[in-house]
Amino acid sequence: MMAGRQDTAEAARQPGEFPPGSLCDYAQRYINQGWAVLPLHTVVDSQCTCGKDSCKSPGKHPRHIFPSFEHGARDATLDIDVFAQAVAIFPNSNIGIVPPEGVLVVDVDPRNGGNDTIDELEARHGALPDTVEQITGSGGRHIVVRLAPGMAAPSKLGPGIDLITNSRFIVAEPSMHIKGIAYGWEASSSLIDGAVIAPAPAWVMSPKESPRTPTTPQALKLDPGTLANLASALTAIDADDRDNWVRVGHALAMLGGDGR
Repeated sequence: MMAGRQDTAEAARQPGEFPPGSLCDYAQRYINQGWAVLPLHTVVDSQCTCGKDSCKSPGKHPRHIFPSFEHGARDATLDIDVFAQAVAIFPNSNIGIVPPEGVLVVDVDPRNGGNDTIDELEARHGALPDTVEQITGSGGRHIVVRLAPGMAAPSKLGPGIDLITNSRFIVAEPSMHIKGIAYGWEASSSLIDGAVIAPAPAWVMSPKESPRTPTTPQALKLDPGTLANLASALTAIDADDRDNWVRVGHALAMLGGDGR
């Protein structure tokens, strides 16, 4: 769980405590749906407010605000007061939101072939369900689905399609894209209005891996004569050949205590 999160019921408030359409009003609506929020840089005069001419993610990366958002995305919060304090410092911000546990965002990026990939996948496996969906500022899609219990998802489905869970965030309405176009939820499937998130189809999920039990390799047991021969052979190794000594040391580790 990300730092700064609180139980949804404790943090939930009714919309209307902030001016309608304000960034904090949007943040409260996301929090009421269980999505943690964080302030992002935005775009002013076609440049990211981070001030870097070479910024690779203009308007899409976290503001690092001490102390509440010092670590960026890891500090996404369900506490509207914490978010509001950050917005008071940087009122001109975009907003990032983190899916709750068990929710998956299919991020379709047309610039990297996402539309072609999703068309091919749906033709092969069947269409994604009608569900919560956002149109990004670049014309892409954020399709929100719910994972079945015990299921996970890979990080990608193919070229131009990332799968985002609660370890990452998406940029959300009312954020502004570098192209000057705002992000926006589809009217009939808006997350902020509480639209129902449909179950994910089987072809975007995979079973969660069971924790692996670490294993300890068994030490080799050699007779005293062989051990003596090995010890003698070590004297032939160049004392200044570090790489060779490292390789020999790893090999001798298989002998356990006798390897000393």
